[in-house]
Amino acid sequence: DLDAFIVSTLARFETVPALSVAVSTSAGPLYADAHGRADIEAGIPATADTRFYIASSTKSFVGLTLALLDARGEIDLDWTLAELAPEIAFRPELRAGEVTLRHLISHSHGLRGRPIEFRLAYTGEHDPETLWRLLERLEPRADAPLGTFRYGNIGYNVATLLVERRLGRSWQEMVETELLRPLGMDQTLTRDVAEARERGLVAAPYISAV
Repeated sequence: DLDAFIVSTLARFETVPALSVAVSTSAGPLYADAHGRADIEAGIPATADTRFYIASSTKSFVGLTLALLDARGEIDLDWTLAELAPEIAFRPELRAGEVTLRHLISHSHGLRGRPIEFRLAYTGEHDPETLWRLLERLEPRADAPLGTFRYGNIGYNVATLLVERRLGRSWQEMVETELLRPLGMDQTLTRDVAEARERGLVAAPYISAV
């Protein structure tokens, strides 16, 4: 029934090259299969072992990791920008004493940070100290002030910078330690895409024009 549902659903969309589906419970895997082509031009079909770059879906892994650390008392989601980065001269209008980690990971922080976003998402030219200094370049977002939902990357960019600095661990290490290893997700990687390619087929990226 699930296979029939997936096939009929995919038939409604011309822009879904491939889809991988896995269903598991605490007792173990129930279903794992794939449909479509991992690489349309090369005619390579997707399989249950095909790897996909999940981009912003990573946020759910990071958010859950931070929630687990909060529940264990290692961090506090109510820590503020001002508490976590006291040496940064934030603009008064940012309300750094009010913006919390909870705001940052729920997209309700009221911040804009193009220099940080640009380096992390596009150029790849960054190091921890450069990114830390760029916290001073954060700006208030007039069209989505503190407490207003506006989806974007900057909240998670800033949250991970702050927690990494406080705990001395990278967000990748935290996700691996708190989630991936305990769940046995040994095929899910947080780091270099090249490593994923070494382990097997990585689906080609596509974008819809619609």
